[in-house]
Amino acid sequence: MKAKDLQELLDNGNVLTPEHIVYEANDDAMLFYFSVEKAGKPYHSKATIDWSGLNWIISKCAQSGLDLYDELSSKLFDSFDKIREYSFQKVAFVEAFEDQQAA
Repeated sequence: MKAKDLQELLDNGNVLTPEHIVYEANDDAMLFYFSVEKAGKPYHSKATIDWSGLNWIISKCAQSGLDLYDELSSKLFDSFDKIREYSFQKVAFVEAFEDQQAA
């Protein structure tokens, strides 16, 4: 899933809540677990994201005042574990171009 695909999830007024990212060492992509709230109903899903998708997630967090770059990079790329995971803490992306931290 590319950045534009993630953005499309928000363009219809949906709420995207990232849950966690799983990265296998030396892989070309990551597995992104998230939920999307459409018309008040939450749907849990997962998708393979590429590097542009990861950058989009980091950018959306930064826009809402959450600088996760160092922490996320450390957990996913500065580890000797074969399987690495980063879990998000109460973050939600709301509408196109508008983010907020969930209460």
